[in-house]
Amino acid sequence: MKQINSNAYINQEEVSSYLKDIRKIQVMTVEREKELSEKMKNCNLTIFEKEEIENELVQGNLRFVISVAKQYQNQGLDFSDLVAEGNLGLLKAIKNFDWNKDLRFISYAVWWVRQSIIQSLNDNARTIRLPVNVVQDLQKAKKETQISGSDIDEKFSLIPSMVGLELEINEDGDTLLDVIKNENALEPDHTFKTKDLLKEALMKILSKFDNREKIIIEDYFGLYGQPKTLEEIGNELNLTKERVRQIKQKVLKKLRNESMVLFNHL
Repeated sequence: MKQINSNAYINQEEVSSYLKDIRKIQVMTVEREKELSEKMKNCNLTIFEKEEIENELVQGNLRFVISVAKQYQNQGLDFSDLVAEGNLGLLKAIKNFDWNKDLRFISYAVWWVRQSIIQSLNDNARTIRLPVNVVQDLQKAKKETQISGSDIDEKFSLIPSMVGLELEINEDGDTLLDVIKNENALEPDHTFKTKDLLKEALMKILSKFDNREKIIIEDYFGLYGQPKTLEEIGNELNLTKERVRQIKQKVLKKLRNESMVLFNHL
């Protein structure tokens, strides 16, 4: 099998060549993944044998990394950098995966791939895409106060990433932000919360869940990209639409029960 340097950073000129090489690699099938997973459970494998299996699993999922990276285009990083960060996440996943668990490797790896990409976007100060109502508020504030655009931008830079947080989650019009909000907490001036504060809160909340639950919540509410349907999430995690809905409802219930404790510690 041709070795592809999946953990090396790929410059823009090499993208086309890299994608061409990726197409030559056979996509990892469910059957082959199960076969390799069973082999990894063998305690008698040599280091070389384990590395060979890990390499095949990584290379067989490089196309998957590309598909994930495409979801984060135009947010502050070149596509080549997104792919490179995703590859690093894939490598971390292969080293941390527990082969004795009843879980597909790719279902586990998707979390690492995304987190690696998201962390890189955050570190490089990506531009946050605001909800329509926030943009409208910005325009209204600019008109009524006659504050310069740069001053408005400076104020609104304090707003955390609200993508997906204002999506309604039930018929009463409650949003995900309502679920994690502590009604007893004092509101900051001008109702602004710092990006770091909300990020810390979300990290504490999501740390309570397993990888599958995290992925479902992040995907459904579009916390780090475009919201996805239950069916799309199900296809990605190899679950039925109804099962995804059930898990989502269970997580939202957990959020309601945990949010007060979490915010009291911020």
